[in-house]
Amino acid sequence: MSSMIKHPPGFWHLLWVQFVGAFNDNVWKILVTLLLIAYAKTQSGDTLLAAQYYSTLVFVVFTLPFVLFSLPAGVLSDQIDRKKVIVWTKAVEMSILALGWISLLYQGWIFFPLIVLALLSIQSAFFGPAKYAILTDLLEPKNLPSGNAHLQTWTLLAIIMGSAAGGYLLDIMTDHKAWIALFLLILSASSFWSSLHIHRSFSSSSPNVVATAHSMKLLKDAAKESLSSPLLRTAILSLSFCWLLISQASQNILVYAKIYLSLTDSLAALPMAVFGVGVGIGSFVVSTVAQDRKMFQMSLLGISGFFLVHLALSFHPNYSILLVLAGMFGMCNGFWMTPLQVYLQKYSSTERRATVLGIANWIGFIGIFLGSILVSASAYLSMTISQTFQVFAGLILAHLVWMIFERKNISL
Repeated sequence: MSSMIKHPPGFWHLLWVQFVGAFNDNVWKILVTLLLIAYAKTQSGDTLLAAQYYSTLVFVVFTLPFVLFSLPAGVLSDQIDRKKVIVWTKAVEMSILALGWISLLYQGWIFFPLIVLALLSIQSAFFGPAKYAILTDLLEPKNLPSGNAHLQTWTLLAIIMGSAAGGYLLDIMTDHKAWIALFLLILSASSFWSSLHIHRSFSSSSPNVVATAHSMKLLKDAAKESLSSPLLRTAILSLSFCWLLISQASQNILVYAKIYLSLTDSLAALPMAVFGVGVGIGSFVVSTVAQDRKMFQMSLLGISGFFLVHLALSFHPNYSILLVLAGMFGMCNGFWMTPLQVYLQKYSSTERRATVLGIANWIGFIGIFLGSILVSASAYLSMTISQTFQVFAGLILAHLVWMIFERKNISL
């Protein structure tokens, strides 16, 4: 209750906007993935290889726009009012979902919904930096850990419900898929209304402080700041590696559940929903830690947990154990990422904050993109999912050692 009193109404409107955006993205992503996996089963040849290929294709299509547009999105959010960026991206989201409704209504070309997914990710790429940067306008610095915990929790709650709903809605509306898009469109309209009510409560600078700055100079200065600061550099690189791991694990867990465990669409999507519960728990645990130094230790604990979970996943767990591991995976993700996200908001320059966050998003989605590519590469190399998890466990251990050494160069 105390955290709700601390945070102003505009913050809660932002959370609803973020919740709906993440929910819609995940419903649509799961929907497209399952449709293409079903399509793969109708094709001749190796079903597992085809399923992994289409799963990877979905993740590449979803992440590539973030790689292409996160940098200009960050610059844009430092040059104009961040609320305007949020409002316009939500308006665009409604238009894209209307197109999605058409794609499911006529059910012509199987890859049409994939194009809609790409458009949704472009919209989300422009929303991302504004979303994180406006937190510093809505909240006092001392409330940023709690604000990020809420944002992480609502985001992963959306992933929980979106991942579960994607499979469930497809199960019950196989012959009426267009109703799924119509439902998402109504939710998007409600988030657009909320975006109009995001008002500042705290701001250390004018939202247009660099409106006249040259975009390339702003980007260059932000990149220099990100590279010269040991804390910002370490946070950005570590976040990117974490996203790489989430990308490959989520794809492999879904394929494992569908192909090896032969689960229904609803049950196959559930592990990543449980992952979301874990992220929310982990994020709120981190928000109770006040000292920056202890938050870094929590991040190291999360990396250690990732190593153990990947090692356990390599032993072909049954469905019950898979759900437990997914929850642990999510909790460790909250431990790992939340402190690093707070550092980026707290220690980046006010006039370049959104651009720094845009750079972090860009590098992060390069990690997601590489994770997707590595899943595809492992399939073509005929590596089993067990072998893939073992290889990534080794990489996580190496990253943990690197973070421990980097800690010596960081002042907290």
